Amino acid sequence: MSEEKAIDLLINSYFNRDNELFINSLNKLIKNSQLKIKANKKFYEINKVYDSSSIKEEKDVSIREVPLVRKKWLTQSLKKGSNSLYLNPDIKEKVFELEKIYINRKSIQRKGLLVPNKVILVGDPGGGKTTLANKIISDVGANLISCNISQMISSALGETGKNIHKLFSKLKDGDALFLDEFDALATVRFHDSNDIGEMRRIVNVLLQEMDTLSDDILLIAATNYSRKIDPAILRRFSFEIYLPKPTKNERFKYIDYFLERFYIKDNKKVIATVVNLTENYSYSELENLLNDYTINKLYKNKEENLLSYFVKNLQIRNQLNDTVMNKWLMEKKISITTLSMILGISRYKLSDKLKKESDKS
Repeated sequence: MSEEKAIDLLINSYFNRDNELFINSLNKLIKNSQLKIKANKKFYEINKVYDSSSIKEEKDVSIREVPLVRKKWLTQSLKKGSNSLYLNPDIKEKVFELEKIYINRKSIQRKGLLVPNKVILVGDPGGGKTTLANKIISDVGANLISCNISQMISSALGETGKNIHKLFSKLKDGDALFLDEFDALATVRFHDSNDIGEMRRIVNVLLQEMDTLSDDILLIAATNYSRKIDPAILRRFSFEIYLPKPTKNERFKYIDYFLERFYIKDNKKVIATVVNLTENYSYSELENLLNDYTINKLYKNKEENLLSYFVKNLQIRNQLNDTVMNKWLMEKKISITTLSMILGISRYKLSDKLKKESDKS
């Protein structure tokens, strides 16, 4: 069996979750290549999330010779710095299919089929689009080329189209182009009478570049407003992945994991209460809150927990006065005991305080 076929078999067993076939294929490939590395289930159990630091590599392993042993292919973590995403099963399945298709693109090409290598990520700001794009690009082992569309737009006639063509012409097989703020192309407005004509020329240039894009290049676009994008452009994307704001369960996992990384032992009830109070928060907003709290905890030696820190900072920013805060927290069904802990006053004084505030309203 040729090395190319052996690698194809290894890749297919990995994505088909065939553990026995994976180990056998990997052992054969290792034996043929005279590489000294031990197969480990952590390399291919795709349903689990692993920290890349937990995957050990032998010093004498040539990473270039065994692609599937590369950390950036096999780490299922969605981490970028301190950031992590907890995606729902539907999104995970779409990401899995996209990665599977791209990694197996040579097999698809040999059958004379077109490789669906274009994906658009849609979601609110701070929802994890950039993190997910980096995760996908890392998993498939592509070379990241990142560009913010807004930086390519020019008021000079024809200049934007030239910038787009110049960007695409520099791409090489194995590259992954990430275009952030992709909707900016559909909201461009110029200050002369050629507005409509210029916009159409830009769209046509982009369509042409997308249509002629090599199957070996992965295109990932990100947008907050997909409805602003020209329908003809949207149709070119094989995958559309919508990233909603994290659910209650996802917020809990995110917060718990973040604090655990820094050995902060907040009570689970405290975390659960913060989860209730952060409804509609994005991952970015949660990260900012947790980052500030962790610094406050580790470097300022503050004894307060996450819940008290969160409420105190809302008060400092004048987003909550006493009356509004009491009403707000009661609507969230937070107990008087928990509330007394937040405010740092006794349960009895708090009961009296709430009664007075209730009488005022």
